[in-house]
Amino acid sequence: MTLYLLPVLGDDPDDLTFRARRHIGEVAVIFAEDQAQAQRLCEAIGVKTTIQPLSAFDTSALAGDALLWIRHVSGVAALVNRALQAGMAVIPLPGGAAVITEVVASGLPTDSFLVGGILTSETATTRFARHKDERRTLVYGFPKGATEVDREALVAAAGAFFGGRRIISGAMLIIEGAPDLAPQRWTADQVVGALHHHLAKGESRRAAAKAVAALSGWETRDLYDLSLEIGE
Repeated sequence: MTLYLLPVLGDDPDDLTFRARRHIGEVAVIFAEDQAQAQRLCEAIGVKTTIQPLSAFDTSALAGDALLWIRHVSGVAALVNRALQAGMAVIPLPGGAAVITEVVASGLPTDSFLVGGILTSETATTRFARHKDERRTLVYGFPKGATEVDREALVAAAGAFFGGRRIISGAMLIIEGAPDLAPQRWTADQVVGALHHHLAKGESRRAAAKAVAALSGWETRDLYDLSLEIGE
């Protein structure tokens, strides 16, 4: 038997791919975190597959293939692990990926980012503190059923914690990563020792000065002049 994973964000049936529609209609049962949403979309595409809550997922009771209708990620990993342990094949289907689209739309760096989980009023400060020095773009989800007031409170908490960093609130909360810290300037004794080390390896004065400059906060020209004074 196979368990299909389908991420569904909005209520527009046009967002469902042809492949998703086919599996929605072919599986024996759908387990949905948001049953009302799943029911609306299934009716919109003319599908009458049985829909049950995620809590009803039981591999021993399945009569055929099943589909997890995912809107939030919380709790899904445990169900997937149970399916794998039961010998089911697990196949993710293409669907909405709010993380990717939200990060791209934010204008913040997308080469690397950290997904920090779902925020609540109780966990926000702890999560923010854990990631305060993270240089990657931060991505957080809002809790299921969050009102506009709840979202505004979380955005305000992020603003208070992260100060002048850019914060974008949409389907998810995107926060600019920590700025790169300028290297601490080495003392004269430290740079002299480093220059001696590089020169002793047979490097040219110019190469030694350039290598030490990259780490020490000193200018390459100043280090080169200093290397002329200390000898090899």
